[in-house]
Amino acid sequence: MASSGDVAMMPTGLKGKLASLEDFISMQNEELAAQRQEIESLRNDKTGIEDHYQAQLQELKKTMVGDVQRLQDEVKRHFAQQKAENARLQQQITTLKGEKTSLQQQILGLQRRIQEIEEQVGCVHRARVSRSWLTKGADQDPPFGRVALLESGKGRH
Repeated sequence: MASSGDVAMMPTGLKGKLASLEDFISMQNEELAAQRQEIESLRNDKTGIEDHYQAQLQELKKTMVGDVQRLQDEVKRHFAQQKAENARLQQQITTLKGEKTSLQQQILGLQRRIQEIEEQVGCVHRARVSRSWLTKGADQDPPFGRVALLESGKGRH
């Protein structure tokens, strides 16, 4: 409830009440205008912040697209280099396998030739030894032992 001092300040007539309402409406309009200015200021701030972050986002996209493209190009280049290196190494492997096969065939041929030569030399050498032993006497052991004599076919056991 209003105190006796407040009652004295309140207008009692219709004109006083009307003036009081006009003052109240005026204050409310001023408050509304201030709130509208605040809303407009906040909207402008929001738009500025959105524009700022949108620009940063576009810059990041641009940078990242460039980085990704550069990395893709680098990967493609390395892939092509590796592919060429693999082909070169595969060609070397094929060449070395061919050389290995050729060398193995040459070794087998040389081993056969050595065996043939050893057989020829062995037969000639054994025959000479056997003849000299037979001319010296059968009471002595042959120089390469009885096995050599038996192998030559001249031994009589």
